This record gives sequence, C-alpha cells and structure tokens, in this order.
Amino acid sequence: MRRGVPTRRRAFTLVELVVSVAVMAVVMGALGSAMVIASRALPDGTSAVDSIMTAYDAAEQLTGDLSTAQTFSLKTTTAIEFQVADRTNDGIADTLRYEWSGTAGDPLNFSINDGTAATLVYDVQEFNLSYAGLTESTTTTEQVATESPEYPLSSFVTGWPLDPGVVNQRAISTAEWSSEFFRVTPLAEATALRFTRARVRAFPSASFSVAIHRSRNDGTYLPEAAAIGTPYIINGVASPSGVMWVTGFFTDSRVTDPTRTDYCLVVKGLQATAASVEYRSSSSAPDNALYYFWTTDSGSTWSPRSKDLHKQDLIFEVHGVFESMTTSEVTTSRYTLKTVNVALRTGSDATARVVTSVPIFNTPEVPAL
Repeated sequence: MRRGVPTRRRAFTLVELVVSVAVMAVVMGALGSAMVIASRALPDGTSAVDSIMTAYDAAEQLTGDLSTAQTFSLKTTTAIEFQVADRTNDGIADTLRYEWSGTAGDPLNFSINDGTAATLVYDVQEFNLSYAGLTESTTTTEQVATESPEYPLSSFVTGWPLDPGVVNQRAISTAEWSSEFFRVTPLAEATALRFTRARVRAFPSASFSVAIHRSRNDGTYLPEAAAIGTPYIINGVASPSGVMWVTGFFTDSRVTDPTRTDYCLVVKGLQATAASVEYRSSSSAPDNALYYFWTTDSGSTWSPRSKDLHKQDLIFEVHGVFESMTTSEVTTSRYTLKTVNVALRTGSDATARVVTSVPIFNTPEVPAL
C-alpha cells in the first residue's frame, strides 16, 4: 500500500499582501466618506430646507382652517380670529385664533375658544396677513331728520318797550304755581319742535319744577294739566344768596305739530316752604301777547282777571330747536372677504419664506376691508 504524499498550500506573496492592504484602505476610505456625506444629509433643524418645512407645516394648518371660516372677529396683519363649524362636538361653532407678537424670534401661537395659547411654530421672523374681498355699494334716497341750531323761542326780560315796569316776586310752593303764556313762530318746513331749556329769575329757597305745557287753546291762555315731556327739577338751596337765573333743561319736550304755536311755561313748587319767581308789572303796559297767571290752589283757579292780563309778565326765556326732513342720498356698502394672503418665515435664512393665498369659501360679510 502506497502512502499519500501531503499537499502543501501556497502562501500570499509579499506583493499580493501589499496590494490587498491598499485595496482595503481604498474601500474603507470610501465607506467613511459615504457615512460623512449621509450624516450631513440628515436634518439638523437649522438649514433653509428645515425652516421652509417648518413654516410650510404651520401655514398648511392655518390655511386649512381659514378656508372654512364662517365669520371673522379679528383681522390684523399679525393676528386673525375666526369662527368655524363645530369641532368640539358641543353643537356650537368654535373660535380659532392665530397670533404673532410682531417681534422677530417670538412664536406663532394658536388657541381655540379662548383657551390657553399653544405654540404652533418657534422663531418666527415674519408673519404677515393681508385681505382681499368684494365691496358692493348701493345708494338710496332717504328722508333724513335734521335739527336747526338752538333758537330763542320766546322771552321777557327787560320789560315792555318804553316801560320797564316794576320787578316783583311771587311765592312758589306745592299750591302756588306760575304760568306764562307765549307763542312760537315755527321755521318754514319744520316737522317738529323740541324745547331744549327754559330760564326764570328765582329765589330758590325751596325746590320747584319748570315745564312746557300746551295752552288750553280756548282763549283763556291757561296751561293744560299735562306737561310736554318731563319737567325739570330745580333743587332748593338752604340759604340762597339772592334772586338768580335758574335753568331747566328738557330732554323729551317735543311736539310733532309745530304749526300750533300756543304754549305755557309752568313753574310749580314742590315743597310747602315757598320759593319765589320774579315778574314785572305795569298798569300802563301794552298788550304783547304774553300773559302771566298764578294760582294759589294748585290750578283750580287762576288770576288775574282777563282785563288785567297784559299788565304783568314772568321774567323768562325759552329755547328750542326745529326739526325738518331733508332728502339725502345714503350709500350703504357691504364687504365680503374672498381671500387671505399669508406670508410666514422662520429662522435666519431670508429665503426660507412661505407665501400663499387662501380662498375663503363661505365669503363671509366683514367690516370695511
């Protein structure tokens, strides 16, 4: 039997070993370069691409919400608040708000239904909103009420022509009243008359009221029982310095038939303690169509006798304004919001800016754009 001869394995030569090491070095270098390049391609949050993607995500949420807005409660360049259909399942429309302070670096915040604001995106360098819509104007002709300047309607202060008369005082209390009949000359085309104020000379030691009444229009020149509007109360003074002008201001003493000209200024005491008013008297006074009356029994009877009507007058002034109707063209404008334009930029790269326009499908009516 013949023994086998052992087989001898052939080893690497020195040249082969050197070449192999060189090839491995090239391969490892290539792998290292690939890993460096790949690591640089990973997002680190600071590149322009990252800023654009961040801004894009925020703008996408905003524009999605805006497109279904039903009404708007706030529209500025850096904030917007609007209502959308119910999203919280309570049957009530929800209010969304997006707001940026306007200071570079501050966040863009979002809140719903006045809740705590959440940060939508940080480091905002620009957030600008602008609005475009449709304006519809209609012009109509309307009758518009206008008021004249305040006029002195009637007065008696210094006396009669060529006869000043004598100044007297008459008591005013709960039972003692005074009334002065006067006439008003209306302005042409006046549709209403509003009495604004009346002045009398008084010693206001007790409270009393000043009011405008219609006359009875029966030839007696006496006042009707009811005042026109609300009487004005003059509060009494404990120790008045003397007789003075006091003024009553009227807020609702208005008549709508200004062609009727007969009125009475009525001064009524409100306390048992008497105040007093001043009047002038003269036995030779001419008839000036102003007639002064007084009563001591709360209006049951009045003085003086008819033949003495022209001999005394209350010292007074009455002022008022006339209303008239004028034809005027009135233009009414209606504004509907069609589009909101959005510009948003985060980060320091000025090119990382997202700009878009959002159509508002419901075209809600808004205040002037």
